[in-house]
Amino acid sequence: MNNDFSRLLFAVALITIFMISPVNVQAQAIHRANVEQLAERLELDDDQAEALQDIQDTYLEAYKKVRKSNKKNKEHALADLGMARANRERAILDLLSDAQKDQYLEIREEEKAKMRRRHRPGGK
Repeated sequence: MNNDFSRLLFAVALITIFMISPVNVQAQAIHRANVEQLAERLELDDDQAEALQDIQDTYLEAYKKVRKSNKKNKEHALADLGMARANRERAILDLLSDAQKDQYLEIREEEKAKMRRRHRPGGK
């Protein structure tokens, strides 16, 4: 009986791993595509594009860490996420030329406007 339970537990663990992995891989692919699209729009050189990817990867790791460690304390989590976002923004702006900064800030405003429209009743 114990052997059957061990097999069942092992099977459940494997299924869980396989179910979670594709979501993580898909999220990473979307993340990479978004970074590549931004790099293209800002006309970043190869070094800047690589640095942008590193900045975004660092932010995602901080985001995951905050989400795991602050599940019960929402205020603390929001403060930590705000700090991570601010660090990411500062690093991105430090990376860009003045013209790229202007373009980046325009893109950010466009994205904010899209979000406001999406969350407005009727979605328009």
